[in-house]
Amino acid sequence: MSGHGGHHEEGHANDPEGRKAGLQAAILAVFLALATILAHRAHTEGIMKKSEQNDMWAYYQAKRGRQALAEFGKDMVTLIGPKGEATDKQIEKFKGDAERYKEETEKIKEEAEHCGKEAKHAEDQALFYDIGEGLIEIGLVLTSLFFLSKKKIFPVVGLLASVAGIVVAVVAFIK
Repeated sequence: MSGHGGHHEEGHANDPEGRKAGLQAAILAVFLALATILAHRAHTEGIMKKSEQNDMWAYYQAKRGRQALAEFGKDMVTLIGPKGEATDKQIEKFKGDAERYKEETEKIKEEAEHCGKEAKHAEDQALFYDIGEGLIEIGLVLTSLFFLSKKKIFPVVGLLASVAGIVVAVVAFIK
C-alpha cells in the first residue's frame, strides 16, 4: 500500500502542468469564495434597505392620514362649529397639526426615496457579484477539466473566464 502512495507522489512530481492546474484551481476557489460572500452580503443589504423603505412608506402613509384628518377636522369645525374663541383655537390647532404633518411627511418621503436608491444600488451590486461568481465558477470547472483530459486548453480558458469574473466582481465592489 505504501508503494502505491509513493507512486502517487511521484506522479505529481512528474506532472508540472497538473501542479499548475491544481494551484490555479485553489486560487480560483479563494476568489470564488470571496465573490460568493460579497454577493450574499449585497443581497442581504438590498433586502434590508427594501424593508426599511417599505417601513418608511408605511410611516409616510400614516402621517398623511393624520394630516388629512387634521384638515378634515379644521374644515368641520369651520363649517359646523359655533363661532367664538374656543372654535378659533381648535381651528388653529388643526391648522398647526396639518402643517406639522405635512412637513414630517416630506422628510419621511425623502428618507424613503433615499432607502430606495440604496436598495437599488445594493441590488445592482449583487447582480454584478452574481455574474462574477458565475464566471469564476465556470473558470474553476474548466480548470478542473484538465485533470480528466490532460488538455492544457482547459486551464487557459478557465483562467480567462475567471479573470472576467474577477473583473466584474471588482466593478461591483467599486461601484
